[in-house]
Amino acid sequence: RAWLLHSINASDEAAASKIASTYIGTKNVAYEPLSIVTRQSDPEFSDVMSWAINALMYAKEQGITADLSKCTPYSSTPTSASELDFLLGVYCLGNSIGDARQIMPEDGDMIGGKGINSINNGTCMINTLPFGNLEDRDADVAQGDLGRIRGSDYLNCGVVVPDNFVGDLREATGVVGMSVTYCTAVAVALMDGKEDAVELFPFVESSNVSYQALHNGTVDILAGAKAKSEITGVTFSTTYFYGNETAEEDLTMYTLATRKDDFKFSSFVNLVVMSTIKADKDGIGRDAHRNMPLISVYGSNIGWALKDAISYSGSYSQILSENFPQSMAATGR
Repeated sequence: RAWLLHSINASDEAAASKIASTYIGTKNVAYEPLSIVTRQSDPEFSDVMSWAINALMYAKEQGITADLSKCTPYSSTPTSASELDFLLGVYCLGNSIGDARQIMPEDGDMIGGKGINSINNGTCMINTLPFGNLEDRDADVAQGDLGRIRGSDYLNCGVVVPDNFVGDLREATGVVGMSVTYCTAVAVALMDGKEDAVELFPFVESSNVSYQALHNGTVDILAGAKAKSEITGVTFSTTYFYGNETAEEDLTMYTLATRKDDFKFSSFVNLVVMSTIKADKDGIGRDAHRNMPLISVYGSNIGWALKDAISYSGSYSQILSENFPQSMAATGR
């Protein structure tokens, strides 16, 4: 689309010169996603909105469409988010991409044809959001958990592993390897680029000890945490890997989990995850990490956090291909 850059009279000679010297670029430098905004004061309600959207996208991938025979009311009123059946939205209204094509048919190819919101045998329904301006010239140094962790020189990160996992966490690949990468990326972002400023603690998947460790402060982050609405007191980051379950099973969403008692720290952790996706969308890899934005709004002493994080981890595609070198290197998103 061409946008009006100058309010001028084209018949004017000086104006014509202005038009001739105007350059309209071809690169899209802004994302304009539509989203649901909720108040921060009710995190459970906010989670319900997110789960409802995830259900629509998942239904599209699994080929689940509207089915009025299943569009039935609850036999009793749900009392918690864990009792909600999010697929009811699909059965009653249809899945997200199909509806979007009906509303905006001219954008149909863009919405579904370029890999956005798709799962490639377990890879992702990954897309980024606009970051906006994250600089604050008057910002104080990092406070709260951000300041505490910087002062301790180490980020303590729990990593959820399968029950049969053996070996060194730092040598792991697959989902565990991605979890370790994201743990370390957060540490690097917080600790001025120091890759050794993270302590890793393995927790087997079948045990609930991992969330106890998160709640009691043994670990600051739990990586590989499966986002579940029934887990309370926890903030889950943007999902960095999706399972490939069938529609009849619960969809696994691997995230970084943090305690809900420090919103700014949780936001920072989520931003690091999203930064790898943004870097991928903007074509920024390790070598171009300096092109990532400054984020002094989180603290004047960690303004380079995203530059440092991408310098270590690379973009989302790099993380994915390095942990799934055989099966994932050629897939889209």
